[in-house]
Amino acid sequence: MASPITAGASTRWRRIRAGLTFVVILAFLAIAFYQAVHYIRNEDGKASAAPTPCTVAANSKEAAPADVTVNVYNATARAGLAADVAAELKRRGFVLGKVTNDPLKRTITGAAEVRFGKNGNKESLTIAHLVSGSKRKLDKRKSATVDLVIGNAFVELKPAPTCAPSKDE
Repeated sequence: MASPITAGASTRWRRIRAGLTFVVILAFLAIAFYQAVHYIRNEDGKASAAPTPCTVAANSKEAAPADVTVNVYNATARAGLAADVAAELKRRGFVLGKVTNDPLKRTITGAAEVRFGKNGNKESLTIAHLVSGSKRKLDKRKSATVDLVIGNAFVELKPAPTCAPSKDE
């Protein structure tokens, strides 16, 4: 049988341990709640399903996604690849044009080919940076529309940038 002093000390430590466990769990839940609320709300306090897009500086060599109209063409035998890539581009804020197989029916052995005209240089840089190993090809089109032609070595788009919105937004 335990002595009364030992029994009291044991009970006291169990209460302290239970209290500390409660505080730790409560702190964890508070942090998780804060993160969840912070993620789904923008600076105005309005609910937002997608993260706020990054802004492109006025002197940037690339165009903002909302300013880029992109045709997505599949030059592989993988069915549905252009549609999958187009859906991701749309989610990232790009304007979609045509989504189909490559109308030039070329074999693209690399990851991708970005076709553009002289008025689509900034737009082509934006699209080319989305695919590692992509090659830019200047053509004679007059518009700023860009073609993203997915090749056999394509694996995936680079992850969307995670940056804080500027104070101007």
